[in-house]
Order: sequence, then C-alpha cells, then structure tokens
Amino acid sequence: MREIKGSSGAHIIINAAPFAVVKRLRRCFAEEFRKISIDIGNPGSLAEIKEEFGNNVSKYLNNLKDIILGLETSQEFENVMWDCLRDCLYDNKAITPTLFDDLPTVRDDYDLIVFECIKENLSPFFKSLGGLLSIHNGSSEIVQK
Repeated sequence: MREIKGSSGAHIIINAAPFAVVKRLRRCFAEEFRKISIDIGNPGSLAEIKEEFGNNVSKYLNNLKDIILGLETSQEFENVMWDCLRDCLYDNKAITPTLFDDLPTVRDDYDLIVFECIKENLSPFFKSLGGLLSIHNGSSEIVQK
C-alpha cells in the first residue's frame, strides 16, 4: 500500500492489485518494450552501462516516449489500469472513471495516480529481477546467478 498526497492535498491510497491483474499490467509493459530496440552491448560493469546510457541519452528518452505513448494509446492498458485501481481511494472515494467526471479537479492527479499504481504493482517484480544480477565483491561486476 502507498499513501500519497494529491496536488490539492488529497489523501490518495494505492493498494496492490490481485496477482492476475498485475500480470496483465506487466504484459502491457512487455508488449511495449518488445516494440523498441534497447542494445547495451555486452557490458562488464555498471560503469559501462552508465557510460552507454550517457552517450545515447536522446535515444533512450525517445524509447521512453514511445513506451509511454504506446501505453497511453493501448485499450488493454486502460482496462488493466482501472482493474488495478479498483481498490484504491482518493479522499476515501473509490478511484473510478466516474470520479474524474464527478470531481473534475481530480484530473490534476490522474497521471500521479496511474504512475503510483504502476510503481506499487510492478516494483516487486523489479526487486526479484534485481536479485538475478548482483554486484560481486563490490567491484561493480555484473554477475548472473
């Protein structure tokens, strides 16, 4: 669960969605990542990854833009986001599409709500993915387990 403040000071509660719904969300992201080309070569250290990113920042920002726009225009992403938000609250009101019609000022917080919902639901996957890579003996070497 995440508790955040909206732009107007509203109390927003983001709860984790059921696993089946989160898997659908993860698939939406996988579909968008599959559409782009991310080639970091064969780095031997975290420093080499940082250097690659630094040398090609505009390319990676373009990729990020493409992912965001791909998600924004995906009907499945919209459907799964509403399913993820089903048990979330905005000032003790359920976060539903009608909330944004009933209280138009809530629209100011729409992107914040979606972003926090994504973080709440996908961050556990990144924690386990991070466990597949570890820093060996503090040398910044990438070691696959």
